[in-house]
Amino acid sequence: LDVPEEKRKKDVNVPFLNGGLFKAPSRRNYDLPDELFDPGRQGSVLQTFDQFEFFADEIVGREDNTRVDPSMFGFILESMYGQDERREQGVHYTPDEIARTLAREALTSRISKCTGIPLSPVYTLFESQTTVNATEAQQIEKCLPDLRIVDPAVGSGGLLIAVFHTLMDLYERCQQIQGVIVKKGHFKWAEVAEHFVTQCLYGVDIDREAVDIARLRLWLALSVGSQEPRKLPDLSYNIRAGDSLSEFRPYTQLKKKLINARTELAFSPQTAAEDRFLAAIDVFESERSRDAGDKLAEAEREF
Repeated sequence: LDVPEEKRKKDVNVPFLNGGLFKAPSRRNYDLPDELFDPGRQGSVLQTFDQFEFFADEIVGREDNTRVDPSMFGFILESMYGQDERREQGVHYTPDEIARTLAREALTSRISKCTGIPLSPVYTLFESQTTVNATEAQQIEKCLPDLRIVDPAVGSGGLLIAVFHTLMDLYERCQQIQGVIVKKGHFKWAEVAEHFVTQCLYGVDIDREAVDIARLRLWLALSVGSQEPRKLPDLSYNIRAGDSLSEFRPYTQLKKKLINARTELAFSPQTAAEDRFLAAIDVFESERSRDAGDKLAEAEREF
């Protein structure tokens, strides 16, 4: 799934999904007994999984304890920490309803400022009867792709997922007001959804495992909205591991430190990966483009 068709050693009927989701972090050998995956064995992995229903989409208000969807990642992440650790690091899961409310309040306020349309009519887009006309709907729809939302403590991505669904709800409603029906599964829906995820949503968290979970939830949100398998976008530029409260260090300073370390500490000769990383820093500092940022993120991961 992570290897492009033209680079595969043998012909297999499996789509290339990219995104890094299926890329092995390192080559490791695990010795696991076959009994662990025996569906007929009590307590095995597959026998345990068989007790639940798994869903790739997230539905607010789902209360059936046998139904598992990506929103459970937040509970899992929180449960990995002890009470003192949660208090010290601020690891607290935000319920879906609260996240949806925050997303709606923030987006409607921003849209009102961007378009000049009063807040009250904009908010009626979430109601069965709206006072927004076709001209206003077109203005709002045009405003949506230019929004930028960042969660500086993204955790498992609950707030960004809520923002994503709210953006899609607003887009679908604006299209409906203009006489166009675009629903989940349509090519246009998937195209707009990918733009929102890759161009509008950003997050940072100090916990690398939380960052992986946030990326996974966004990938799943995209996958359930497409009828055909689509290549997953690389979200390493959007969702980053780091400390939002620490001082920002430009890459040029990092480059200087790397070069000084080589000179003063007599490190081993530069690797090809480091050369590519340093070159990518120069290009990014010069262009400040998204393409340069993507290449820098890839070079940084490799280094």
